[in-house]
Amino acid sequence: MTKMILIVGLFFSVESSADLVADGYKEIRDQNYTNARVLWSKACEKGNAVGCYNIGLMYDYGDGVESDRKTADYFYKKACNMGSDRGCYDYVNRTDSHSTGTLE
Repeated sequence: MTKMILIVGLFFSVESSADLVADGYKEIRDQNYTNARVLWSKACEKGNAVGCYNIGLMYDYGDGVESDRKTADYFYKKACNMGSDRGCYDYVNRTDSHSTGTLE
C-alpha cells in the first residue's frame, strides 16, 4: 500500500510541459517575466517547443531580460528542431539562412 501511495504522489507532483507553458502565460499577464522565463525554461528542457520559442521571443524583444539576439536565435533554433514552424521561420529569417527542416 505504501508503494502505491508513493507512486500516485509522484505522478501528481510532476507538472507537464504544457502546464508549465500555460502557467508561463499567466505570469506574463501579471508582468512576472522572471517567473515566466523560469517556467518556459523548464518546459523547454522537457522538450516543449512552445516553451523554447517563448524564451526566444523574450530575448528577441527584451521582455524581462536584456535583449540578446544570439540567445534569441539559440532558442528559436531549438524550437525549430523540436518542430516549431514559428521557431524555424524566425530563426531562418533572422540568420538569412535558406535551410529547411532540422537546423544544425
